[in-house]
Formats: sequence, C-alpha cells, structure tokens
Amino acid sequence: MFGAGRRVTLEIDGAAPVPDTAKEDGTGSTINPRNRSRIARLRGPNLRVEDTTHGSNQYNREGQAKMASFQSISYLPIHSKIYLEWLKTHFTASVVANWVMMALIGIVTGVVGAALKNLIQFFTKVKFMHVESLLARHQFMLMWFHFTSISLILALVAAAVVVYGEPATAGSGVPEVMAYLNGVSIPKIFRARTLFVKCVSVSLAVASGLFGGNEGPMIHIGASIGKIISQGTQLRNGWTIALFKRFRNMFDRRNFISAGAAAGVASAFGAPVGGLLFVLEEISSFWSHQHAWQTFFCCMVATLTTSLICNSFEAFEFTGTFGLFSNKHSYFVYVDVAMDSQLKMFLPVVVLGVLGGFAGVAFTWLNLKICGWRNRWIACKPWQRVMEVSILAVVTASVCVFLPTAFECLPVDCAAVPDRVGCTSRLRQSGMESGEVLHQFTCPDGFFNPGATLFFATPETTIQRLLSRNTHFQFDYGPVITLLIVYILLACYTSGMAQSSGIMVPSLLIGATLGRLFGLVVTDIMGVPPTDNGERDWQDPGAFALIGAAAYFSGVTRLTMSLTVIFMEITNETHFLLPVMTAIVVARLTADACMEPLYHKLMHLKYLPFLPDELHATACLELSAVKDVMSAPAVTVPLFGPVSKVARVMLASTHSAFPVVEPGSHGEVFKGVILRNHVYSILARRELFVDPPTSAMLSLSSSMPLSPSFGGVPSTSEGDGDAETSSIEGDIPKMAIRRLSVKMDATNRIKYGSVINPELMANLDDRLPPVSVYPDLPLSTTSAATPTAMRPTDADAINREALIARLMSFPEFDTKWVNLSPYVDMSSYSVPETFSLERSYNLFRTMGLRHITVVNKYNNVVGMISRKDLLSQHVAEMVGEKEKIGRQTGGETRGQGRRRRRGGQLCVEAHRLRSGRVLDAGLALGSPVAAVAEEPGPWSVETLDRSVRRGDEEEEERERRLM
Repeated sequence: MFGAGRRVTLEIDGAAPVPDTAKEDGTGSTINPRNRSRIARLRGPNLRVEDTTHGSNQYNREGQAKMASFQSISYLPIHSKIYLEWLKTHFTASVVANWVMMALIGIVTGVVGAALKNLIQFFTKVKFMHVESLLARHQFMLMWFHFTSISLILALVAAAVVVYGEPATAGSGVPEVMAYLNGVSIPKIFRARTLFVKCVSVSLAVASGLFGGNEGPMIHIGASIGKIISQGTQLRNGWTIALFKRFRNMFDRRNFISAGAAAGVASAFGAPVGGLLFVLEEISSFWSHQHAWQTFFCCMVATLTTSLICNSFEAFEFTGTFGLFSNKHSYFVYVDVAMDSQLKMFLPVVVLGVLGGFAGVAFTWLNLKICGWRNRWIACKPWQRVMEVSILAVVTASVCVFLPTAFECLPVDCAAVPDRVGCTSRLRQSGMESGEVLHQFTCPDGFFNPGATLFFATPETTIQRLLSRNTHFQFDYGPVITLLIVYILLACYTSGMAQSSGIMVPSLLIGATLGRLFGLVVTDIMGVPPTDNGERDWQDPGAFALIGAAAYFSGVTRLTMSLTVIFMEITNETHFLLPVMTAIVVARLTADACMEPLYHKLMHLKYLPFLPDELHATACLELSAVKDVMSAPAVTVPLFGPVSKVARVMLASTHSAFPVVEPGSHGEVFKGVILRNHVYSILARRELFVDPPTSAMLSLSSSMPLSPSFGGVPSTSEGDGDAETSSIEGDIPKMAIRRLSVKMDATNRIKYGSVINPELMANLDDRLPPVSVYPDLPLSTTSAATPTAMRPTDADAINREALIARLMSFPEFDTKWVNLSPYVDMSSYSVPETFSLERSYNLFRTMGLRHITVVNKYNNVVGMISRKDLLSQHVAEMVGEKEKIGRQTGGETRGQGRRRRRGGQLCVEAHRLRSGRVLDAGLALGSPVAAVAEEPGPWSVETLDRSVRRGDEEEEERERRLM
C-alpha cells in the first residue's frame, strides 16, 4: 500500500517506537509479517508511517532518532517561584548595562575580525613570498612545489584542529547558529574552545587557497563572542567569569548571541546596516525594536573597530596611517567608476536574475549530493576527513598553478598602442587595468596571463577584477567560462569538509563570473558603447558582474533586503540599486520555485529540527486542530506526591518536560510545566523531602475524589473531565494534599533559597546543573546495577541513573513526599484541543516556546505539543496529506480510508474504556472501541484491525440499507 522505501513503526501506549519485527507489547507476542499491511491502515497518534525515500525534508527512522536527540530551548526564562526569588535580587530598570554589553561584544568581535584578516594576509604573503622570484628564474616546478606544500600544510592543520580538537567548528557554523536562535539546543557550539579552534581553522583554511571564505564563520565567531562575554565562561577549577550575572538567562543570552552574529557580518563585510538586516531576515527568529536598536549599535562598533585596525595594520605590519579610513580597506570590493542605469537594461537584468536563481539551485543540489556521499563514506573516520582536506588543497593549488598555462599571453595596452603585437580588434575596443593589477605569470614583459590573473590570486582580488569597469574584453570567454566551471565544482566539494570555512565569498565570485559571462554576451550583441554616450554605459561586463553576484547569492541564500544593503555597503555602488534589487527578487522567486535555501537544507541534512517562518503544507491548516498532531497521552506528575513515584516516572519516560497537575473537582487540573533537568535537581536534594500527610489530615470527608496518578492516561476528549485515573496513594483526599502542599510551599519559601541556589535553578532551561548538586546518597548493598560510588566527579549520566536507582530501591523514599510547586513554570502556555493547528504553530514559533500543553474544557491535560510535533513531515503525516496521495495511487476504497482514519483513535478510546473512564456521549457500547475494550489486553494489532473492520462493515451495511 505504501510502496517501496516505507517503514512502519508501532508505538504502544506512549512507549518507544518498536520495529515491525520486534515485540509490540510486553507479552512476548510478535507481529506476523502477513499483518504488516494491517498495521499500515491503523494510523493515529500511536502509529507512525515513516518515509525512507529521498525527498524534501523526509527522514527515516535513523534520521528521526537523530532529530529527537536535540532538545528545544525557550526564549523566555522559566517563570517559576524560584526564578522570581532570583529576579528580586537581579532585576534593574536601567539599560546601561545592556549598552555596555553591546559595546563590548562589538569591540571584541571587531578586534577578532581584524585579527583574522591580518592573519590570512600574513599566511598568504608567506605563501606567495618566493613565487615571483621563482617564476622570474623560470623554475616553474619548484614554484609549484613551494606553493602546493605551503597550501598543504595550512589545510592539514586547519582540518586537524577541527577533527581532533572540536568537531563542532566544521563548516561555516551558520546553520547551527540559525537553529539555536530558532530554539534548538546544540551542545558545544558557543564554548571558548570552539571559538579558538574556529579562528585558527578558518584563518589557515582561507590562506591555504581552498575555495572558502571567512565571512560565514565570522557569524559563528560573533555569536560565540556574544554568548561568552554576556554569560561568562567556566574555568577548569570551577570558577565562572561573568561580567553581569543578571544577563545569565535565556532571554538575554539569545539576544546577545544574535547581536554577536550581526556584528560578525558587519566586521567581515564592513556593512553595519547589512549585518543588522541579515540577522533580522535570516538568523534570528525573535525580534523587538529595542533589540534592533542595540544590535545596530553593536554592528556600528564592530565595523568601526575592524576598519580602524585594518587601515592601520596589514599582515600585522603597521602602515603608518592610524585613524585613516581608506576606500581600499573600508570597502570589501570598491567600485570606483560610477555608471548610470537605464530602462533598457532591466530586460537582461531579469534574464540574469533567472540564471542566477537556477545556478544557485544547481549549486545547492550538487553540494547536498556531495555532503550526503561524504557522510556515508568519509565522515565516519577522522583521519579520512583530514586526508580529504589535504588532498583537495593539493588539487586546488595545482589547478591554480597549471590551469593558467593553457591561456595565451595578451598585451596590456592595446587601447593605447593598437599596433602592438598580439592586439586584436576586441582588445583594441576594450580598456585595460594597469599592469600592476594584471598578473604577468610566465609571460614576457608588457603581457599578462588572463587565467593567472583570475586563478592565481585571492578570492577578493579576483572579485575586484571581475567587477572592473570599462574593461569589456580584458577577460574573454575562455578564462571566464573555465573559472566558472572550476570554481563551482571545487567550491561545491569544499563546502562541508572538515575545515572551518564559508560559502559567502565563493558565492560572490561564482555570481560575479556568471554575470561577467552574461555581460560579454550582451556586449557582443549590442557592441561596445562609445565613451561619450552615457546612456549605454550599462553595457559593461563589469556592471553585469555586480548584478550577477547579487542574483546568484540570492539564489543560494534567498536573502533580499539585507543582501541589497550589503551590496551597496561593500561596493559603494548606489547607481545600480534598482537593477540589483530586481535581480535579487527575480533570483529568489526562481529559486523558491525549485528548492529550499542552502542553509535550510544543511539543517535538514544535520537533522536539526528547524521551524521556518511558515509551515509548508498543501492542505489548509486552519481546518486542522492541535489534537491532530499532539503527542498523547501525556505523562504527568503531581504538584505534590511520593518521591519514589516521581523517580519511577523519570525512569519510565524520556520526556524533557512534564505537565504538572493538581487534584480538582473535574480530575487532574493543569498547573504548569516542569523540566526534567529540574526534577533531577530536586530529587538530588533530600532536604526537600517531607513526611506524607498525617492521619489528622486524612480525617476530611472521605467522599472527596481520589488523588491523581503518575503518568496515567489522561482524557482525550472534552466530555470526560470528571473521570479519574487509577490512584497512587490509596485513600488520600485531594483537599488533604492541597493543604499539605500549601504548608510545604510556605516551608520551601524559607528553605529552597539555601538548598538549591536560585541563580542555579532559575535559568537552567537547556542544561543540567553542575554535578556538585548531587549529594552522597547511601549505597545499596543488594542492587548490583547500582554504581559503587556516587561522587561529584562522576559523569552526569551515571549520577542520574544512580540517583533514580537509589530512590526506587530504598524503602525510606516510599514514605517521603516532595513538593514541585516552587519550580513549576506558572506561565507555561496551554491551548484547548480544538485550537487551530496553524495558529498554534505561529504561537509556538513567534513566542519561542518549548512546549504547549493541550487541555480540554475542564483544564485536564490531554496531550503535549513540542517542536517535533510541528515539523513539516510530522504535520503532513498526521493531517493526512501523504495518505491522500496513497489513496490516489493505491486505489484505496472508502471503507479502507475510513478504517485508516479511525484506527489511531481506537487505541486511546479503548484504553480509556478499560480504565473505567466515561466515554463520549455519542459512543455506543457496541462500537468497535467497546469491542476492543472487552478483549483481554494488551491488545494485538490483529484485535484492533478486526474490531475496526467489524465496525466499518456494520456502518457500510447501514448505508446500503438507507440507499
């Protein structure tokens, strides 16, 4: 029914996914292979159909497991009582500290950016130091050996420090920063060690001649600087260095990280406004006017610092011009010849925009194919990753040395001396740059090699030469086409290797080459314009190179506003503002019709659960509700209950957060959400445990409903709010629990400030507390599974496992209770189960949430919405888009479709009926649900399928009688 490449996974009662060849329940029964087609029809919350075929954003079981390993983080801190206690001593209405922090981030980012540029210039100078002298002595092979050897050494070290030092620094780091600011917790990407390795690797990789740039990694570097300066860094001896401790919360942390990323763009390109808009458009998912104003200030400081240092030092040599902001160092690529645009040029601009969009899509597709192949065959072995970079460095250096020899030497002054040997009619019509700019290579004096001028130079220099004006045929079709093909292939393969480098500079160079090639075609068609005709100045290959660079960059990244401003800031070319905007818009529209942006695709390739601005779906999501995609049933914990029971919930589930419930007149009432890490911290503090309710408290009315359960199956409909799940503590009335909870809350108001440091617990949204919070619990002499020691130096995982094992194995913890109320997020979001799916997605993303609790009309928890429930693939599966395609291609009958739609809800309804819960008013006792509930459980797939078939046959029979 599902075709090749599909896998079926069965989940029973919220348990972990079980493959169709494994046990489906705890009875030892297995699923018969003949019944796999029946499993496929039972779609619902407990059954998931996975698509293992290659497609857009489709993940197999391994991919979904990798994606599930990433936790979400909230944009706002946990609004608990202990956070309020912390806030009382750290809140201040003054914003001076924010501005000081932004200035510090801008200064440090600017200094690091300038240091990287000087370091790259220094290594490049060393690499080219003896090249000219060796060429002058006609020692070509010795020059190649010298040039290639230095490139190999630099690339080898650049890859080794990443692979063996900090693998998280590989690549540009832009997808990771985007995912983190979108709400995905990624470990090790903002550490001081990561920052150091990133700076070393990117400077060596770019200087080695690999087709990559330092502009993309500067975004990651700036974000790391923003996090380290604002949050501090922890030393090996346990000391933490932090300037302002009140900034150590998720809200300020993510704001400073986004400001650092913007400062990185501003420092790399010298574009403060472009850096602000880049983060607003592409990086950050949450924004405010105050944050925008402070980020702009940070970008301004970073640009000023970088320009001041780079104008004063070049390759760490003082230039003697401190305080001078020259055009050479203030602009990334300075265009010194202004040209007027004309209405006639917009038609070729649109065509170039379409070509740029398609070229960007082709680059993205090829790069993803190469990255997929690399992940399968190379990424698994560290030494292979280092060797890959080393081999490519040798290949790249050899190409840059040997390929120019295929091009003939051309005279440099044909326009001034038309009768010179080698001057053709095309060269006589074209102007030339000075001989100092053009590369002589192996040519005689007065001649230059066009291939060496483009290949045997830094990427920034090559871009500057491609954008040169009034040099129409300085680079003809041969060198331009060769540069385009070679650079696309090598840049595609270089992106994604072990070294730290980005694709921004290669994208600019490829786009400029494409535009230059298109400009040559336009010039050949329309001719070289006369020098005194200003209306035809736009017929210049250099002008089209600028437009092509913008179009191609937009086709790869899909940037629009920020890209337009960045191009104006890095080139000083404001006359071509409208043509550049037109090409960017056309390129984006073209690329959007074919494929997602490269950074988004790389996040999918790395299994990062990124939520885009809009959920891509072919169906109207307003017609669906959150109950269609929520995870149900939800595992809940009580506000106040036995310690051993809470530990049992921790052991039986892997959820990162739990809804906290309290007994009410209509069942378990939702009170908030508590994080799993916080529960571990609470359970590690025996001082927080109290005795259970006394007999005096139990003398209240015995007619009160029983206490709530741990991890019970909650109601999944609005009509059973006063139904009860099985009790966990016998005859304890709800009012007794509530009174004791209030009493203990008053006790904790004095105790928890000293027992668990509020500063420690207030902002632990995405990480565990230090191991030192775990005390020395008594060791079990009977449990062989318990570790022999539990010391603060043990790993966190061992501590957590040992903690839970001891809490469950020692009888003394069966008589101890714990109150979670001081640590519950009292401002967690909850929505009714009929809430719109599209609006819940917008709420989740715009508010930066980690969870949304789904409740019924009695405020009973019926499910949870997490980041993974809102991913495009999961939403498409749950709302029936894939099933609709399956019905069209597989000839599914109406009865099969009805059976598939109703199968998933059958498990939940039958479980509720078996638990003694009240069914919906419209559910007859003779329905398939009741029939399944009457079967001895646990129910097999055959039982569920047989009951669904029986009910559908009865409905179809009634329909035939009515007809």
